[in-house]
Amino acid sequence: MLLHSLNMKRLGIGLILVLLVVALFWRSLAKQKELNSSLNSSVKSSVAPDLSLDDSENPLKTEEASSSLTSSAQSSAEASVGKVEESLFEGEVELDENRLAFQQVVKNPKKKYPLTLNQQVWRVSRTDPTKKEYLGERKMVADHLLVKLHSTNQSAEFESHITSFGMKIRKKMSGSGIFIVEFEMNSHDALQKAQKRLLGLPEVRSVSPDFISKAVF
Repeated sequence: MLLHSLNMKRLGIGLILVLLVVALFWRSLAKQKELNSSLNSSVKSSVAPDLSLDDSENPLKTEEASSSLTSSAQSSAEASVGKVEESLFEGEVELDENRLAFQQVVKNPKKKYPLTLNQQVWRVSRTDPTKKEYLGERKMVADHLLVKLHSTNQSAEFESHITSFGMKIRKKMSGSGIFIVEFEMNSHDALQKAQKRLLGLPEVRSVSPDFISKAVF
């Protein structure tokens, strides 16, 4: 009986030891899983790319900023061009008994011809002056005229006359014998006045504007 009791105690102690070993094993296994999970999270965090770009690194933001700057530059350039062109004079002139024109003298230093005259031409009814028919628009150089003489031998006499008018020869076109005569542009109808004075000279055969664009009417 005593021997049996001792055996039971030994068996109980052995069972307790087995259970203790199993408990320690499971506890160790749980800690290992927890450690592995922590390591995986750390690795993913270090490898994952940072998608939160600031404005300087974001290509869409950069493109928008570039587009905005380009648009701003274009607006500034357009505003600058608008400021360069300046209207000096404008008003109506009578071209002949059937036609009148509204004309505007424009200055633009960046153009080949800095002074241009824009002319809108209308036909007026002889019986009713209030009735007008729009014929078209044309553009010409505002401060010089093309003059042809009856004879090239009269060029000295011609130059003397125009000097007394305050005009001067800007250029002589040798092939055609045409003189480019410059005059002061000081009113909306300065071209018509200069043309009339030149046509009054005996040596002058014809006087015409230097057209940049000319409508047919």
